[in-house]
Amino acid sequence: VDGKKFTRLIGNVQMKQDEMMMWCDSAIIDKETNSVDAYGHVHIQQDTVDAWSQTLHHDGNKKFSTLKGNAKLSSGKMTLNTEELFYDIKNKVIFYLTNGEVIKDSTVITSKKGYFYSKAQEVYFNDSVVIFDPNYHLTSDTLKYNTNTKISTFFGNTVIYNKDSRIYCDNGW
Repeated sequence: VDGKKFTRLIGNVQMKQDEMMMWCDSAIIDKETNSVDAYGHVHIQQDTVDAWSQTLHHDGNKKFSTLKGNAKLSSGKMTLNTEELFYDIKNKVIFYLTNGEVIKDSTVITSKKGYFYSKAQEVYFNDSVVIFDPNYHLTSDTLKYNTNTKISTFFGNTVIYNKDSRIYCDNGW
């Protein structure tokens, strides 16, 4: 296409770059730009992080992937669901910019934007953050959640409520 050479792989595709593995139904490799476009049942894995989507674009030079279509990430017992995930593989940071949901045990956290730092096992949520937990509900603009300790730290106007009380605060955990 336009003088460029591409390699097309079809059926049970497996690839590896450094410590990241990728599987998909088909892929197009552009060796000139060191990039891959993957399609169908996309799955990438690095350390304790697994991510799935319908399509993926991976820039091998920047070590950065964009996963689109029913994107899902799993790390330990935490699951993140969104339509589009961005994965900075070098720094082990995964983020979404258009509505996401994190599920850990019986706790569900939703927000418009979120950043998961896999080394620290922490998720930073921004914009319209809501926690649904069997014991309480919380609304906030900005929140940090540690997936190991299940401790939430909130920044800015926050409301915490349960069946017996309602608390308004600016910062806390």
